Amino acid sequence: MKISFIVLAHESPEKLRPLIVSLLSAGSDVYLHHDAGTKGDIEASSAEWELQNLPGKLYLAESVNVVWGEWSIVRATLNCINLIKKYDLDSDYFALLSGSCMPVKPIKLLEKYLLTKGKDYIEAVDAEKFRWITAGIQKERWQQYHFFNWRYQRSLFDFSLKVQNKIGVKRTLPLGHRAHMGSQWWCLRRSTIISIASMVDDHKELESFYKKTWVPDELFFQTLVANTVPASEISDELITRYRFNELGVPKVYYDDALSKLLAEDKFFVRKVSHSAGSLRGELSKIAAMSVEEYEGYIKVEGQRHLDNIKSDLMLRNSCLDNQWHSLIHQQENKYDFVKSIPNEMVVVVGGDDFERQSVLHALDAFDETVVYADLFGGREVFSEFERQNFIGLSQDAVRLAQHTWHQVLGNVSHFYQGKTIAFSLGSNAQRFLEVLKWKSNVNVFLLDESACREFADVDSHNLRVVSQSYHQLHQRYCQLLVGSADFFSSVLNQWSNNNHSWQFSLQSLNKKAVARSLPSLSIVGCREPNSGVESAIPVNGNIILISDNEDAAKSCHDMLVDELGFSGLWRPFPVTLKRYSTFDAHFYLLQLVQIQKRCYSGNGIVVSMGFGDVPKLEFLKHDQETIIIHLVEDDNAVDKLQLTPMGMGSQLEQLDELQADKELLATYMRDREGPYLVYRSDELKRLKRDVCASLGVKSTVDASHG
Repeated sequence: MKISFIVLAHESPEKLRPLIVSLLSAGSDVYLHHDAGTKGDIEASSAEWELQNLPGKLYLAESVNVVWGEWSIVRATLNCINLIKKYDLDSDYFALLSGSCMPVKPIKLLEKYLLTKGKDYIEAVDAEKFRWITAGIQKERWQQYHFFNWRYQRSLFDFSLKVQNKIGVKRTLPLGHRAHMGSQWWCLRRSTIISIASMVDDHKELESFYKKTWVPDELFFQTLVANTVPASEISDELITRYRFNELGVPKVYYDDALSKLLAEDKFFVRKVSHSAGSLRGELSKIAAMSVEEYEGYIKVEGQRHLDNIKSDLMLRNSCLDNQWHSLIHQQENKYDFVKSIPNEMVVVVGGDDFERQSVLHALDAFDETVVYADLFGGREVFSEFERQNFIGLSQDAVRLAQHTWHQVLGNVSHFYQGKTIAFSLGSNAQRFLEVLKWKSNVNVFLLDESACREFADVDSHNLRVVSQSYHQLHQRYCQLLVGSADFFSSVLNQWSNNNHSWQFSLQSLNKKAVARSLPSLSIVGCREPNSGVESAIPVNGNIILISDNEDAAKSCHDMLVDELGFSGLWRPFPVTLKRYSTFDAHFYLLQLVQIQKRCYSGNGIVVSMGFGDVPKLEFLKHDQETIIIHLVEDDNAVDKLQLTPMGMGSQLEQLDELQADKELLATYMRDREGPYLVYRSDELKRLKRDVCASLGVKSTVDASHG
């Protein structure tokens, strides 16, 4: 068994010497095409290398000026094949190499491998059926004429294709062949090489056709082999290793790559740097070894190379594990960077300072957790938790921590690799949850204030945070666990006291903390406005009371609460909620209603609002069972105007504001779905009678007249 080589090179002669000498020393012949556009006289230089003393022979093919992407590279290969026809008598295989290739195993070992196979080694993918090109044109490479080079004449190249597409140019391959594409670097049997040479000589239309194709070196030989050699005699396993990065730049090997190259399962690699003299020299020696000599070399040098390989793998794995923390990744958007952080996280939201602290203390009992307080709160970073873990910032760097909060999380996570990072968020939680909720290994512990036993204990500020969190986490990838602070603390303390692991305890929480399905989510699937899905707060059988006059509204509110046995929510929306979205208010009111129903019994609930809360009706108006009542004043507001020495400016402004409020309410009620009733403040008896009839409640007014 003998293998010889076709080498296509554009390097200077001295750079080619290590490759050529290594191949000739192994007894292989080399058919070299040296690019006509390259400086240096390869014939004169090789004459000084004393190649006559080597077992292999060097043959120089007729030189052409090779241009990337054009027919010239195929022509250069065919010129070498013509030399093979003329001079070669005993080679069984021919492999195509570039001037930057180097053998990484003995040539004799390659010959032994080929002897057991008896196939042609060429990548030949059916390009009419499968996509082989990762980016760019594929079928257009042969179906259209190519007169311009994309690399040097891009605008003309693109214009030519555009014109041909418009007029319907669609060429077919000669000889009825089916197009196949693949890597340029092949290893073919002698019979296949001779068959290709004869086919080219006998069918001049082949060269004529392929001269007008694009990158024919990835099409010509692949198509001829696939259409003339039985598929059972073709292997797509290549003997040369080549790699490209995502930008299409080839990998280059340097002097430190010997151990890595010895681990290769291929016989050649490209590209080996011409400046890597030590590497090329060592590979040249290996190429000329016998199989027995190479086995001895591996026994003697193998452990050293194996240690180098292990060291490189450990370094690579460390780099891969920590690449998310590199400076370039930290400049990415917050969403992608936070999702790339490998650490699991626990975020405690809601409740007051004491409640969040109790949960954090329970989390701190586990060895696998690193616990912080309100990490990005408005005061000092550590002000609410006595344990000061690493954060990479000074305690008073609150604004910096808030501005670069995702990087702070990254620094903490990188410092405590493999740990679960636990922290709480205060009133500004929504800003951070908007990003954190898309990270799948974040666990949000939502301290739900609706567990309060007494309605008077409700903290409207904390309830607003929880309500907003419910809204914000409606769509999420993170895990949401809902419960009281006592619940979380007791479960965590139970398992930590019994020396259970953190992961076990978290799984236990997931089983025990049945996340509460809010009625608004379970009944109508609340969505944002304009989503095409109706959203209503299910406070069925209840009353929304809106009034121009607070005194009149208070009287009506008390009447419904006292005489009808209703429970009441007077002006339920705190000032702090007014600047938040209508959808947040929807969740907030729902929370209050659920607490009210749990704490009190009665026929229903009266929710009294001022005109400033009218936008909250965006969702309430869709509930068909909720009665919305507008209580207007008895007298005309114009009659109350008075002329003062200072004029009437403020009175007129108030009148305009009142009118604007009425118009706003009318606008919201135009597409209502539930009852909307308007009464004067002197019509409370009629109001009570109508409400009782609507709700099916017996009215004391009716009883007194019965």
